[in-house]
Amino acid sequence: MKISKNVFELPEIALFTCDGENAFGGMRQNDLQNKIFRVFAKGIFVILYAGLILGVLAGCVEVEKVSEKKPYAISVKKERSYYQAQKIVEHLADLGIPSYVVEKGEDKDRYFHVVTKSFRTEGEAENFREHLASMEMEKGEIFSFDDLSEEEKKNLANRKIYMQEERQRIPAETPDVPRSILSTIRKVPGSNAFYIGRMNLVNLDLTDKGKIYSLGLSTDLPRGVKLSYFAEHGNAFAEIRLVDNLYGDQVTFEIVNLKPGENAEALASEIADDILATGEYEVEEKIPYFVTSYDRLGGYRVTIEVPATKKSAAKQRSYTIVGDRSNEYLFIVQDAGRDDPERIARLLSQIGKSNGLEDYDEFWNSFYLIPKNLDGDVFIAYASEKMGPSYARSKGNTHWAKRIVGHWTYSMYFYAPKRGVWNYTAFDLLTGPYCGKTWEIYSKQVWDAGLNFCGIRGHAIKNFLGEVTELNYRFDRYVLTINPRSENFSQSSLISRAERFQYACGK
Repeated sequence: MKISKNVFELPEIALFTCDGENAFGGMRQNDLQNKIFRVFAKGIFVILYAGLILGVLAGCVEVEKVSEKKPYAISVKKERSYYQAQKIVEHLADLGIPSYVVEKGEDKDRYFHVVTKSFRTEGEAENFREHLASMEMEKGEIFSFDDLSEEEKKNLANRKIYMQEERQRIPAETPDVPRSILSTIRKVPGSNAFYIGRMNLVNLDLTDKGKIYSLGLSTDLPRGVKLSYFAEHGNAFAEIRLVDNLYGDQVTFEIVNLKPGENAEALASEIADDILATGEYEVEEKIPYFVTSYDRLGGYRVTIEVPATKKSAAKQRSYTIVGDRSNEYLFIVQDAGRDDPERIARLLSQIGKSNGLEDYDEFWNSFYLIPKNLDGDVFIAYASEKMGPSYARSKGNTHWAKRIVGHWTYSMYFYAPKRGVWNYTAFDLLTGPYCGKTWEIYSKQVWDAGLNFCGIRGHAIKNFLGEVTELNYRFDRYVLTINPRSENFSQSSLISRAERFQYACGK
């Protein structure tokens, strides 16, 4: 359970019967009765709330950690980032399961394990693992104290050491992107239960060349809907695949910052009709939908039944499309894997109650690399993805590629009016030492010309005509590349662009 920063800021009170109905929904009361009831209810709530806080504080007992006496535990999840692992600890705490973080690895190829409980025997640990599986979590793995190195045992669950090794947030200033982009990223619900599995952020207010390039990005929009449609009606577009860090469920969250004069509810209705028009389905449903968030959001919930294929059975897909009353934003939510209207309602209700994407470390530590002054170049798009095992396989399972698995990669696209499109890619390996080792392994496999820029040594990759097709280098926690998308970029023009980026060149 999360405790509000101001424990005396009372939430709205609602009393319910056992079947979930509002216990006072059918009462007719005059104004005086209402006032008496509200005062009485708030007084009762203050007492209960204070008791709850004391109970929570009293219950914050440190969980027993693995040791020689109790060497077995369950590793519920493992992450490359200490701070991502800590988010899972918070998520488990919300479910009433105490846990802690332990670093484990060899040759600096490390993981942070989220570990819960401790047991004397492996059999006891296995029984608890089955219990977690019954909660529809992934089973995790049995964690043994004996598998830790002496240094790892010494630093067991030492938050201070873990936090010293990894910087949670890089220092940065506001990047040189349109205001519509900055406002759109703040309309994503924040949560300790999700990480960003994949996302796109697109500037729709572009010159023709930039717009054509941005519309070529791969998206996961509902069937019957194209990004070009939003380019007609919006200034900015964001698509975020939120992944539950315990259960693995995915929710795709799409946001459009609308142009002045648009009608959000009318657009929601049109999109709903476009989805239904993509085929004839056993189930076709379009119903009005409303939820309260930073504003009252209204629109439609569309449900269709997708026909069975050779690989999968028939299943229902639902799309929630809503807009705000000020006609500034349109939201589309798809709950992949399961149809959970309550979860969608909770997510939508959280919009505007946090800093949005800025609350996600994996976003902050990449988006805020973008220069604070692009010197005339224009931001087109940003894309990110958490690297899975398929990335290593695509690189022949090389050692350096395996070390990147579990980290995020980011691509940022820009348009230079006289030269064309170029992009900047960053692999965030979280700490300088780990990144340095990975870069060292990679560099031994690269046959190209070396050069100095950003005050460090990098590589220039050229084609058979001698044209630079890529600059790559390593700075602190990042492996970085810059690529021209036309032949109009000289090596020096690419270097000058690389040197503008925040933090990644020490500026």
